[in-house]
Amino acid sequence: MVKSEKQKFTIYEMDPSGKNRYVRSPDNNTAIDVKPFNAVASQKMPEETAQVLRGNPFLYKDNRNSEIYSIEDFLVVYKRKEILLGEVIRNNNYPLKTRKRIFKKAFKLWYKDYTKKKNQTFRENFRTIEVIKGIGNVKFPVLMELAIWIMFIAMIFIIGIDSQLWNNISSGNFGLFLQTALNSMYNSSPWLKTIGYATVYILMVLIVYSLFFHTVIKDYKRYYQKSRCYLDDSENQINRDFKKKRKKVYKYYKRNLKKNNPYFPPLSIKEVQEGEVNIATFNTISKATVNKSYRLMKFEPILKYIKKILLFLCIGGFLFVYGYSIISVIIAAI
Repeated sequence: MVKSEKQKFTIYEMDPSGKNRYVRSPDNNTAIDVKPFNAVASQKMPEETAQVLRGNPFLYKDNRNSEIYSIEDFLVVYKRKEILLGEVIRNNNYPLKTRKRIFKKAFKLWYKDYTKKKNQTFRENFRTIEVIKGIGNVKFPVLMELAIWIMFIAMIFIIGIDSQLWNNISSGNFGLFLQTALNSMYNSSPWLKTIGYATVYILMVLIVYSLFFHTVIKDYKRYYQKSRCYLDDSENQINRDFKKKRKKVYKYYKRNLKKNNPYFPPLSIKEVQEGEVNIATFNTISKATVNKSYRLMKFEPILKYIKKILLFLCIGGFLFVYGYSIISVIIAAI
């Protein structure tokens, strides 16, 4: 085993002013005992802290219970023992080749873990977003809405035989014949006019229903599009930021390890961890979109069922009243 030895070097510590950077310690000649491998590997720490340090610095979130200032505070595994990364790459008791290999292995594992979770989150959320894309088919097609308005006007026309419009129509012989035939029909079958009024009221409900849900679905589609654009932009930003940070970390430690100088400043965790737009934020926005869509999806079958019933009653009432009227006019003409 390599013997312990005293080495003098410059110490770096957090800036006392509170800035997130490392500065030279006021005492530049402090003698620090460079401990051998077994002593470093056997250090004890609370399990809660160890769980955080076993994580991925690229996925690290600020935690009040753990004081993590650098990527070097995280644990790596070497010969089935957990060691702080900083204790390894700054310890001259390890051959330089070994220190480089440990750093590259740890960096590779962190990179794969982050990429896997990132891609999995993107893939799962975009699949969900695509599934809910078809939600919102409650509103009527344009041609159906036009047909509803035509039926509404036609029903008012056929039951409003005492209106000024019919008085103008009855000024002619054919118009007078139609008005007389319809009046005779309603007098002999008063329930027919009740069906006509009921059909008009149902058509009014259907029109209000159509206008209301047209607004609701339009708002939902707008929200969906904004969410999708945000997720697309977030994915690009997350990929771009991670690529930039990954390169910076790797080049920084590769350059300093190559110099075989263990006394360079540790790279702050702020240079490694995710920014404001991160995987968790991406997931939160996606779930919010899903929750909003779920509320609409939950009632969509009921709304579609109501729409079909109202439409069936309207068409049925319209055809019945006009069919009965046409037959009555033909009988009157014979």
